[in-house]
Amino acid sequence: MSKRATIAKEKGMPKKPIDSFTLSVFHHIEVAGRYGLQRSRLEWATGRSDRTNREAIAELRVAGYPVGEHGGSPGGYFVAEKASDLDGTIARMESRTRSMAMVLGGMRKTRRKLGHGEPQEQMELIGE
Repeated sequence: MSKRATIAKEKGMPKKPIDSFTLSVFHHIEVAGRYGLQRSRLEWATGRSDRTNREAIAELRVAGYPVGEHGGSPGGYFVAEKASDLDGTIARMESRTRSMAMVLGGMRKTRRKLGHGEPQEQMELIGE
């Protein structure tokens, strides 16, 4: 087990069992070091799709593995060494969550309008 994984385990993380593929994703990120591992390089390293890798990273995060993400270009995943290393990742995730909440609010409003009108009114609402 790597030094960072051992430290994480000693601090009470992770709590959920992780399969071997997901753990291999963590090790690829760990080897990349402080500058991080870009998504395209992770895809090449694992031989799996970007979506599969992102799902594995989400699973790692839920289990308590300290996986951060550099924003912008070139970006990349990294293993956090201290709590403040995760601040940028958390801020970007919170921003995406707020954006999604606004989109969902608009969709719910539209659904309510569509659900209460006559077919002609519904067509006018969507511009047809």
